[in-house]
Amino acid sequence: MASKLITYAVFLGAIFGLFMGIVIIPIYDSCVVDFAMELTKRDLIRHNVPESEINTTLAVLKGELAAFKYWMPVAEMINLVIYGLIIGGIAHIFHYRVRLKEPAAISVAFLIVIGIYSLILYGVNVYYSGDFIPMLLKYVPLWYILLGVFGFFGLYIVLCSVRGPWERWFMGGPKHY
Repeated sequence: MASKLITYAVFLGAIFGLFMGIVIIPIYDSCVVDFAMELTKRDLIRHNVPESEINTTLAVLKGELAAFKYWMPVAEMINLVIYGLIIGGIAHIFHYRVRLKEPAAISVAFLIVIGIYSLILYGVNVYYSGDFIPMLLKYVPLWYILLGVFGFFGLYIVLCSVRGPWERWFMGGPKHY
């Protein structure tokens, strides 16, 4: 049987990812498409691609991104399920191997994952000569980024720390064998 920490993280990742995907659809048209277009244009200019090819690439990209909009809830759900697996696995290790209490294990797991994601974000920012993070914050609202991280963190701690009927739903075995 899977650990409670892993099961809750995967379930919460699926539900919260679907919610975040539905929330992002209204800002997707105005913000995320413009961010992807500007990021692609800057990258192509940096690699000395001719202007005619840049315009062709951006036209194709805009058409592809318009079709992708309706897949955002599924994409966010898959992203946060994987995020939940990683967080749940690390929290499981700290809870059962290091013997930390569940809220402390979850907090340590989140700090580790946020540290790794920060290093990845820093690497991408260095690759784009320091333009990536300011450009990201120009187009994607900071509340959306923080809601994804801290919303998942808060709900996960509550789900694992507070006893409720969900323990019976998730961790109960079958009624008849």
